[in-house]
Amino acid sequence: MGLFDGIWNAIEGFLKSALNTFVVNPITSAFHFIVDPISNVITDIINKVNDFITLVLILFNCTMALFNFISAVCIYIGAFATWVLMDFLPWTGQYFQCTLKIIFNLRICMFWYLVDAIIHTSCILPRFIIWLIGIENLVNEYVWNSLEKLDKYIHDDGPDNLGTGYHIIHFPDSVKEECYTCNIQPIAHNMPSTCDLTKKYSEFINCRDPQNPKKCKSKINKFFEKSSTAVKSNSINAKPSMKDPNA
Repeated sequence: MGLFDGIWNAIEGFLKSALNTFVVNPITSAFHFIVDPISNVITDIINKVNDFITLVLILFNCTMALFNFISAVCIYIGAFATWVLMDFLPWTGQYFQCTLKIIFNLRICMFWYLVDAIIHTSCILPRFIIWLIGIENLVNEYVWNSLEKLDKYIHDDGPDNLGTGYHIIHFPDSVKEECYTCNIQPIAHNMPSTCDLTKKYSEFINCRDPQNPKKCKSKINKFFEKSSTAVKSNSINAKPSMKDPNA
């Protein structure tokens, strides 16, 4: 049995080898010879179609991004021009009015400016001595604060005050109003934000590879968020301080 098994195995191996060599391999080679070129052509066609579609999408995205950017520029120019005419110019006009007020009142206020300068000049030496010996806080607390409270008691209206309308350590209210006060009202609206314009520009620059634009905030608007004062009151009109002669 062992001899016949060996002979049969040898014959079976020979037949399998011959089958692979003369039948399977030629058929496989013929199949690849015919199918592979067709597959490569089909794959190349599909790749070119995909490239064409990608190019069309890029052109469409870039065209739309360019249109959106130009539209955003036009919209911003209009908004900015409106803001300049309706908000910025009237806001800056207050400084012009303030300057004219100071010029027109200069003849009346010159005396008070001179008195103010004399008071400040005469206080330089006492302030220096007080600062040198280190009793600024004591003087502010027990002298100036007490005088300030007394001034409010005499000047201010109210059940606990005399309400005379006269100051003892400040200039008269009329003098403060005409010579030292020039309030500038805050601007009505902030400058138009460039955020949308920046986003549209980013979308146009990255139109080949669209990305989600990052959030943006215009920092220049902070300049217009707070009110300003063209002319600040001097120490004779406000709470005196030994530290700052202009407080």
